[in-house]
Amino acid sequence: MLLLAWLITSVDATCNPEGFDPKNANLDMARWRVHANPPVDTARTNRAFGAYKFSASDGRETFPVAFGMVEGWPWPHRCDPAKYRRLHATVKFRNTDVAVASYPKTGTTWVEQIVLLLLHGADAKLDPASRNTYNARRNPLGCVWLEPMVASARRARMSLNQFADLPAPRVLKSHAPFDAFLGTRGSTDNASLANLRQTGLKVIYVARNPKDAAVSMYFQRAPLPGKRNNIKRRMPMDAWCALYTKGYVSCGAFVDHVARWHAVSKAVESPVLFVTYEELKQNPAKGVRKIADHLGLERSDEDINAVVKLSSFDAMAAQARKAPRPGDARNAKYATLTNGAVDAKSASSHLRQGGAGTWVQHFSPLLSKQFDAAYQSTMAVAAARLGGPPPAFDFGHGCVM
Repeated sequence: MLLLAWLITSVDATCNPEGFDPKNANLDMARWRVHANPPVDTARTNRAFGAYKFSASDGRETFPVAFGMVEGWPWPHRCDPAKYRRLHATVKFRNTDVAVASYPKTGTTWVEQIVLLLLHGADAKLDPASRNTYNARRNPLGCVWLEPMVASARRARMSLNQFADLPAPRVLKSHAPFDAFLGTRGSTDNASLANLRQTGLKVIYVARNPKDAAVSMYFQRAPLPGKRNNIKRRMPMDAWCALYTKGYVSCGAFVDHVARWHAVSKAVESPVLFVTYEELKQNPAKGVRKIADHLGLERSDEDINAVVKLSSFDAMAAQARKAPRPGDARNAKYATLTNGAVDAKSASSHLRQGGAGTWVQHFSPLLSKQFDAAYQSTMAVAAARLGGPPPAFDFGHGCVM
């Protein structure tokens, strides 16, 4: 009955906002045919590793994109199969460890900043320009992204022994789906909440409405013109959305990723706290307090307010600009226009805009309705499979679904 009620409500909640940019009026997701190689279901069943390629074509232009594949999921990095399975089987966690998990571009760096400030205090020297990634020399308080740092198919940046020697509290980052998340199983077991409970890990999972997430990932991941990919302009937003709603992007389908983690968070005595970007944006102090309580941290109102201030978008962006380094995530490809043109005069870091509901600037009314229909139908399937109501997201512009 809960699922039926949600389906009825969600259909009525389709967004019809104002503020669409006229330059995007011709965006139409239906004109794009998308292709994945290998097929997602086959790759997932076989827990495949290697290369994952997909493309969007309208008969005149074809936009190819490639990712690494880890356990049948397209990820933003490649892992060595043997290293990854060994990591699953041998990594040891402590009850002081905290993991920030998410689908890409949903507020990961923001929540990492909040967690690190809560654990280390307002005087902590953090580095949002590098996504607060752990670096023994430059950023010893940072987050450890175990999958690419230890199990990389290229050169590993950290050994398991080095990870084991890190002082508490260790903070981890992961974009892994629950079924591939370290700690949910051994090398061959199926993932389970019982396994995750035994690790002692506390997990903060942050999610964001899928339209804003799709736009943010577009500015990071959509291919640019180049000789290697043989394209003359950036992939248009409607082509990207056709891929995104199919799950032919980094970390697979938004719906599968988010719905599974949300269901796990609702279990009795779950070590997973599910928070949304929008609720943090609407009431940061309440959101930070919620995270502190989940981690068992007693913090004063003064402490909470200091964390809110230092984790604001403006504060993090200013901090990121202050000390640029060669490895920082600054790339002119983020500063592009929805129609595929590249603004070569500007560049920004992965802290691109920090807004909520700004997807309307990049969609057409038709694309908005197409995206909503695809999202609602796939979320309905995911919710039915998991046996509970799905998460509700504030899409802005008076729309919650």
